[in-house]
Amino acid sequence: MDYPPPMIIDHERPEQLIGELLATTTSELLRVIDTWCADNPGCVSPLGSCELDPLDEEELEAAGREGRPAFMFIDEEPLPPPHADIWVYGDPVEVRANGRAIPRLKVLTDAPEPPSAFPDGSHAQIGRSDQLRAATWLVRALRDRARIYETLVRGIVELRPGIAVIHEPKGVAPLQLAELVTRTKLDIEVVRRSASVLRFQTPAVIVAGVLQGDQLSFRRA
Repeated sequence: MDYPPPMIIDHERPEQLIGELLATTTSELLRVIDTWCADNPGCVSPLGSCELDPLDEEELEAAGREGRPAFMFIDEEPLPPPHADIWVYGDPVEVRANGRAIPRLKVLTDAPEPPSAFPDGSHAQIGRSDQLRAATWLVRALRDRARIYETLVRGIVELRPGIAVIHEPKGVAPLQLAELVTRTKLDIEVVRRSASVLRFQTPAVIVAGVLQGDQLSFRRA
């Protein structure tokens, strides 16, 4: 199979990183993460299935300040494989990000320094600092990607409840992107970047979005 050229994470532009990740399919993103970890060894490590995410406490504090529900991953698998980015399940319907669709990572701030290129250690220190800063951007952006995907799918389900149970997604009426912007309070470009890339799983089917202009329709993934 021919793959598209890999996405390059440019850590000189951290403000654009989340936008790039939103528009990257999960299969492509897995290759990007593997490449980044190989090029920056000792900077991140996978979280264990029941290990506390260092960003959870920060998220709880931010949600409290902003008066909104906190975004938290779940470690159980409410639906059988194959899995998609987001689960849609239960009665009443729950919409939750799949915490294992991509690796959940933590930054290894206490990892040993690499060997120094100069006697005073300055070269190694600068390189290590840049690597850890890039690792922090990457880990936060991956979590933001999952949070935005969850918010978007929740909006889709609220606007088109039948999609949670239907076996043929093409039978669901298309949505205008403006409707999703109003429902989710996400930026229009965030919705546009995400809508045709993410996949969500219901008990009946895995659903993909089809973006045509300012309209989003649905199909089997």
